[in-house]
Amino acid sequence: MRMVRRRDRIDRMAAASFLGCAAGLTGTALGLLAILLWKASPVLNGPPLSSVLLSGTWRPWDGQFGMKAFIASSIGATLLAVFLAAPVSLLGALHLTEFSSRRSRHLLRLPIDLLAGIPSVIFGLFGVIVLVPA
Repeated sequence: MRMVRRRDRIDRMAAASFLGCAAGLTGTALGLLAILLWKASPVLNGPPLSSVLLSGTWRPWDGQFGMKAFIASSIGATLLAVFLAAPVSLLGALHLTEFSSRRSRHLLRLPIDLLAGIPSVIFGLFGVIVLVPA
């Protein structure tokens, strides 16, 4: 009987802890949304969204926020990255699973896991810091 009470108390404490974490994360998300809406208010209160998305004119000091070039360059960079990375990664995975020896698979597993575990934003930040002149 005593063990059941102890487990119930631990369960209640864990539930309260999880509820507190969930409330904190919800508050953080709502705070980020509020800041994002506040900072985006010049664009949201200005011209209609269709003219903002389809216009190529970028003059924020005049209230013109054309995003056509940003959207097109983002799509182009994404497609280029997919076309360059997909064949290399698929063929590398195929080679490792079908043709490599057990020893080479074992040696390459750690570097591949490390590369997969690092977010691509970190690689981008590294590239900007190293490649872009100061």
